[in-house]
Amino acid sequence: MIMKLWVSASIEVSDLSRLNAAKNAMSLLVGETIKEIGCIRFEIHQHLEMPQTFTLWEIWQDEASLAHHFEMPHTKQYLAHGFTTVNYIEKMVGLAGPKP
Repeated sequence: MIMKLWVSASIEVSDLSRLNAAKNAMSLLVGETIKEIGCIRFEIHQHLEMPQTFTLWEIWQDEASLAHHFEMPHTKQYLAHGFTTVNYIEKMVGLAGPKP
């Protein structure tokens, strides 16, 4: 049985003067990523008390799908802008609860 890959990550906008540009780029990234084969869920949430900090919630069919995501032009384009730094990345498998 293949277990879906769940990812939780925290990213932070380094330069607050670029916050709106970063948010626009994140919206474009989400719009393209959810079309990828193997992407089950890809969400980015902005923290209310720390607006420069964002949490990503992702579900991928498998590790290969996530690896492919980093080869996609829209992902490479977002990363090339250098808007954000990564605080942490957690990779998990679901044990209980509703299936996505």
